Amino acid sequence: MNGKQWDANPTIQKFKQSQKIKDNAGLQAYFNQRLLKIVTAHGKTMMGWDEILAPEIPKSVVIQSWRGQQSLADAARQGYRGLLSNGYYIDLMYPASQHYAADPLSGPAASLTAEEKQRVLGGEATMWTEYVAAENLDSRIWPRTAAIAERLWSPQEVTDRQVRDVGSMYRRLKVISTQLDSLGLTTIPSTFATWNGYPVAPTLKLSKSWPTSSSPSKSTPANRPLPTRPLASPR
Repeated sequence: MNGKQWDANPTIQKFKQSQKIKDNAGLQAYFNQRLLKIVTAHGKTMMGWDEILAPEIPKSVVIQSWRGQQSLADAARQGYRGLLSNGYYIDLMYPASQHYAADPLSGPAASLTAEEKQRVLGGEATMWTEYVAAENLDSRIWPRTAAIAERLWSPQEVTDRQVRDVGSMYRRLKVISTQLDSLGLTTIPSTFATWNGYPVAPTLKLSKSWPTSSSPSKSTPANRPLPTRPLASPR
């Protein structure tokens, strides 16, 4: 939020003056408070990007960090629950190995206390669709989201070990790709660059024969683990 549109809008500037709001950060906080009352009245929990983190926001609000583990850790230290999106943007077409290496409790979050780590709820595989059509939506989501699911749903010591042996993850990813194809989903074609003999970065080719059935339009939570691994409780 850079506030350029707000600064250029006379009506908004007049409103700020009438409410004695000093700056755009205060205006954002005012909006958040208004929205929070509406959400709470319907028995829902408010969740917002890390920009909403401010002293005025009650601890019941969940912080979703697109910036990274630092803002996630900052929120946890201040008593807020949070989850990580940074590192899991599947629309950016990063290789599965890069998504798999991302961990909400790594980097700055690794130094959180045990109590603070409990406030880190996990992560989200986020899919933005500005440059996605029905022909390539499924292949943007699958099979890489399965790798994110394993990272988030498995014990940390297990996935940390697998990050050091990324070939093991890719072997399982190949199996689940076949399973997804059998369900009618179009996964990323097998035209990959390779790393030590394993696929790393895909080269997508649009095809008119690809399925065009309706699919989620914005974000898809990780909802299936890779095969050959017992599903663990979320951490």
